[in-house]
Amino acid sequence: MTVSGDQNRQGPPAAGKSSVDRIFGTDADSFGVRALPDAPSPPSMRAMLLTFNSFRHQVPRAIRAALAILIPGIIGYLLGFGAELLLVSAGAVLLINGENKPYRERWKSLLRYGLLFTSLTLGFRLLGIWSHSHGQMDFSEGIGGVIANPRGALIAYLPLMLFLAVCVVCVYVTMCLRLTPPGPYLMLFVTGGLMVNKISISLSATLIWSIIGAVSGFIISMSGWLVDKHGPERKAVEDAEAAVADYLEARTKEAPAEYESLKLTAAGAIHRAWSMLAHAGAIHGGAITPEARGTKSEELVHRMLSAQHRWATADPDAKAQRHSPSDRRTIPLASPGAWAKLKRQWHRDSHPMVTAQRVALAGLGVSILSTVLGLGRPDWAITSVMLLLGQGPYRMAGTVRCIHRIAGSVIGILLYLAFYQLHPGILMDLFGLAVAMACTELFIAANYGLAMVFTAPLGLMMAGLGSAPIGQTAMDRGAELVIASLLAVLAIWLFRPNNLQKTAELNYAYLLTSIKKMIESLRTSPIDDAILDRRELRYELNESRAVTNACANESYEWRQEQWDHHAAAQLVAHEVLRVGATAAHSALDKVPGGDVKKLAALYGKLSPASV
Repeated sequence: MTVSGDQNRQGPPAAGKSSVDRIFGTDADSFGVRALPDAPSPPSMRAMLLTFNSFRHQVPRAIRAALAILIPGIIGYLLGFGAELLLVSAGAVLLINGENKPYRERWKSLLRYGLLFTSLTLGFRLLGIWSHSHGQMDFSEGIGGVIANPRGALIAYLPLMLFLAVCVVCVYVTMCLRLTPPGPYLMLFVTGGLMVNKISISLSATLIWSIIGAVSGFIISMSGWLVDKHGPERKAVEDAEAAVADYLEARTKEAPAEYESLKLTAAGAIHRAWSMLAHAGAIHGGAITPEARGTKSEELVHRMLSAQHRWATADPDAKAQRHSPSDRRTIPLASPGAWAKLKRQWHRDSHPMVTAQRVALAGLGVSILSTVLGLGRPDWAITSVMLLLGQGPYRMAGTVRCIHRIAGSVIGILLYLAFYQLHPGILMDLFGLAVAMACTELFIAANYGLAMVFTAPLGLMMAGLGSAPIGQTAMDRGAELVIASLLAVLAIWLFRPNNLQKTAELNYAYLLTSIKKMIESLRTSPIDDAILDRRELRYELNESRAVTNACANESYEWRQEQWDHHAAAQLVAHEVLRVGATAAHSALDKVPGGDVKKLAALYGKLSPASV
């Protein structure tokens, strides 16, 4: 294979050499380094707005989410309880957060989220009781209430700012750890009203029904363990195999743009399956664990190795490279631990940090506007900002997300008003809440705008625990939503708008440091001692890829000027990982010295970091 690049991206080639030759040298061919990939083309706004993904895999999860509300709710209703039954929505929230984990890890996650939900519920209810007992102003009084009762306004804003701080911290942690949606966001969405609303539910009832909901969600989420202990990881492996099969079939029928998209989809499914197997205890340190030997878990690992091999060798260019077949049958290493990820992103230019700052500024702004206009629920406005910005969307994706939220929520508010024209009682409220939660879970992966059609009524039902008229509640929440969406868009486009490019350069510097450290480790240490360095390099490579792809989607100029040197570093990182994985898979004590020298030569020809 002749390694070649797009010579037009960095001007004409010098002295008859391609841009890749200038970076790697002519020995790149014999070493099997892939050609620089082309920068991805940004998706169209229309495609981002109208894309609708399959949701058939979400149906069982949606049913379980509904049952987590209905089962304890109906039992409580038959025992004569009232509006406090709506607090059992905790069960569905917990269940959703545990769905993407194997049972071995799920029960721990459910306990953590259960403790978090109970703490938020109790804490916000205590803050609400304290602020109301000390004469806080009614947020629906608007600017007149602030002027007439400045002390009450201050008392009202103290808990609200604490709520905003909790939201900001949750955004930072969620982004650093890449928690799957909804994470803690939905919990904050449904508990914030306990702090602001004047409700008649006692503190003890609030705590008891929240715990009942959490226990219900725990039992329903873990019930599948009795039938199939390996169900979640088996399903993840089946999804990966299906995604690879779709990609292989598309290569024979579809245009390159179509099958490249399916290739990325399959890569994501493969990554999720390996992550699931790691959490299930089937693999560790790039090998099958002793406790998994001879079990169903070992069979799943071998199925994943086979699927990964089919995916990796489908590309003719990949087959042409002089890679050993064992490379593609190597179990990937897990990501670093949670604490390492949190520390790694703790600087002002990291994407999680900038996103948290955007949430803080937009949340403060929307809470002030909500208070001045007398809309009554600044906590709703803050959570709207958090839900829009909390996944760290970039400019185009963030704008589309805001459009989805406005359009979907307007329809959802109309559904909410139509529902309450039926004058439902508590039992019908429970069914409405269950349907809204199930549909949110069903459509969240299909289309964000469609999911918002059901998320809006879900939040409004929880907001309805107060005494405000239904129509006024819907109108005020709709106004807060529009304001929050506009401020979120402004935060994405105006607050540190070039930070994404800075993050890419920082990631480039981190990647170079990790490559150098790994090469030195391969030079001086046994391969088994380099496992932590291999894991760190893999993590940095994935971080660099994610941000450079985002930069390429956001800026044509960046694609033209910066893509090549980032892609070159990623290729060297890939090659270092390949050499290390091959040695480990071949049970070598050390990497051959000749390979280490070639890796060092490739590293030496990379552009230096600019930060």
